[in-house]
Amino acid sequence: MKILEFYRQKIKGGEISSELVKLGRLLKEELRLMSKNKRFLVFIILMVLPVIILTEISLLFWLPASSQNIELMSIVYKGRDLTDVFLKEFEETVKSLYFMIIGYWLGFPILIVTAIFASEFIAGERSTGTFDLFATKPVLRSWLFLPKILAFAIISFLTTAAVYLTLVLIVSFSFFSFSFAALKMLSKVGWLIFKYIGVTWMFIIAICNFTVLLSSFTKRTLFAVFGVLAYSLGYGIAVSLISQLIPGTLGEVISQKLSYLDITNDASYYLGHIVFGEKSPIEYLVTMNPNLCLAAVLGFIIIPLIITIIIMEYKDLE
Repeated sequence: MKILEFYRQKIKGGEISSELVKLGRLLKEELRLMSKNKRFLVFIILMVLPVIILTEISLLFWLPASSQNIELMSIVYKGRDLTDVFLKEFEETVKSLYFMIIGYWLGFPILIVTAIFASEFIAGERSTGTFDLFATKPVLRSWLFLPKILAFAIISFLTTAAVYLTLVLIVSFSFFSFSFAALKMLSKVGWLIFKYIGVTWMFIIAICNFTVLLSSFTKRTLFAVFGVLAYSLGYGIAVSLISQLIPGTLGEVISQKLSYLDITNDASYYLGHIVFGEKSPIEYLVTMNPNLCLAAVLGFIIIPLIITIIIMEYKDLE
C-alpha cells in the first residue's frame, strides 16, 4: 500500500523523526488557524451556552439562597463535615445532569455544529485546490487533514472538560455557596465528571470523523453536513419502523442489531449504563449491550478515519 510504503522508506532513510517534527508544526499551525475560524467559534459558543445560562441563573437565584442555608446547616450539623452529610444528595443531583447531557451535548445541537465545522477539513481544501497541489508533492495527502482532526480533538477535549467542570461546580455552589466545601465536592464526584467528559468527547470525535469521511467524496461541504443530518434524523426512525413492520422476535433482533449503528443512541445508552448501572432512567426501544455500545462509538472514530485516509491517498481528485 502507498501509505505503508511511504513510511517504510522514511524509516529506512532515518527520516521518521523529521516527519514527526513536520506533523507537529502542521498541528501547531492548525491550532492557530482554528482559533480564528468562525465556524469553530460557533462550536465553542454552543458548547458553553448552557453553562453561561446556568451561571446567570445561579448568581441570581441559587447562590443567594445557598449562602443563607450554609450558615443554618453549619449550626444544625455543628461539628460534622457538610460534604459527608450531603454527599448522597449531591451525587444524585450531578447524576441528573445526564438528562441535560443526552439532550444537548449528545444531541442535535452539538452534532450539527460539529458536522458543519468538520465538513471543511477535506471538502474545503479540495474546493481551493490545495489537494491538487499536495498530489504533486512527495507527501501524503492525509497529512493535509489529519492535523486538523488532531487539533480539533485537542481543543474539543479541553472545551468539554471545562464545560463539565464548570457545570458541576455550579451545582456545588448551589449546595454550599462560595465555600471550601463547594470545591471539595468536586473531588467526591470526579469519577462521574470524567465519564461525562470521556463519552461526550468520543461522541464529538466520532461525528467529526464520520463527517470527514462523507466530505472525502465531494468538494461541497453541504453534502457532508446533509449526510450527517439525514443519518441522524433518519436512522433512528428507520430502526423503529423495522421493529413495527416485522412482527415477533425477528423484528426485535434486527432492530437491536441495527441500533448499534446509531452513534447518538450508542453514546447515550453507554453513558446511562456507567452512570446509573442496570437501572437506566430512560426506557429504550431495545435492550443493548453497553460494551458493544462503547465498541460502536470507538468504531465510529477509527473506521471512518481509516477509510478516509485510504480514499484520499488513492482517489483521483480531478
